[in-house]
Amino acid sequence: MKIQEVKRILTRWQPSSFSLYREVFTQYGGSINMHPDIVDYFMKRYNWHFKFFHYKEDDKIKGAYFICNDQNIGILTRRTFPLSSDEILIPMAPDLRCFLPDRTNRLSALHQPQIRNAIWKLARKKQNCLVKETFSSKFEKNTP
Repeated sequence: MKIQEVKRILTRWQPSSFSLYREVFTQYGGSINMHPDIVDYFMKRYNWHFKFFHYKEDDKIKGAYFICNDQNIGILTRRTFPLSSDEILIPMAPDLRCFLPDRTNRLSALHQPQIRNAIWKLARKKQNCLVKETFSSKFEKNTP
């Protein structure tokens, strides 16, 4: 048994399937480089290898992710395909608090309250801009 498999067992992430991953993504959403249609495209057209995992709590699936070609969480192909790979937003329930057994330096800051073993300040040299839903009152006063 590999160390990575032991990590997944200890952190309660179980091997999964593409169909279950699609359901979890439909329920919780995620980034474009985690979208099931994109995954399906690369599985069929380029024969890429994907391993899927899910997190179950109280008999409910609360999250899912995949490893692409035994290397990365998410599809990171920005040089070959016009696909955003700046950050990874994993399909997870908003109330889920867990440990992520696989490494990535592209995890979205939106996962900060969810992923317990991530280091947010040290590893991130780049930072993505998150657009707010509303404008400040000062901005509204200054617009014609």
